[in-house]
Amino acid sequence: SLAIRRITETGFPTFNSGLMYTRDLFVHYYLALLRILFRLDENNLRIGVVIFGILIIIVLYFFSKFIYGKRVGLLSALIISLLTFEITWSRQIRFYMMLEFFSLLSLFIFLVFLKNKFDKKRLILFLILFLITLFTNFQGIILVIPLILFLYLEKNKKELFNVLIKNKFLLFIFICF
Repeated sequence: SLAIRRITETGFPTFNSGLMYTRDLFVHYYLALLRILFRLDENNLRIGVVIFGILIIIVLYFFSKFIYGKRVGLLSALIISLLTFEITWSRQIRFYMMLEFFSLLSLFIFLVFLKNKFDKKRLILFLILFLITLFTNFQGIILVIPLILFLYLEKNKKELFNVLIKNKFLLFIFICF
């Protein structure tokens, strides 16, 4: 893409007019870094997106295992690894896989943060991941909805995991986000 090419040439994703292309900054800088380090052409840059597709499977396993146990974690990882749209988006140089990865990892770290009684290190890690999610694509702002739900449940002294396990609808909404 033009943004990746301009980053490798000038260090900034600018158009010929001088205007800066500010959409999906993390994605473009990440792919430009891969292009510089490994001398990849545009076709081979797909490997950078494939890496995130593989990482999603791993994060989903640990995320599901954290809430439901090892069997559900393995089943979740198996199902997502076979989904056609996951495989399709892993083959294209687009932001979708990176957004999915950082969104899922942010939510996972946030749940660990809540379970460990507001550990500051995990909060800082969550905030960094959330910012990366937003710089991957601004659609990551949708993460605020489940975060508010979790904070509400925590404030009202309801055990988050029991609520998610008992209420399949909330779990479904959470997974959709």
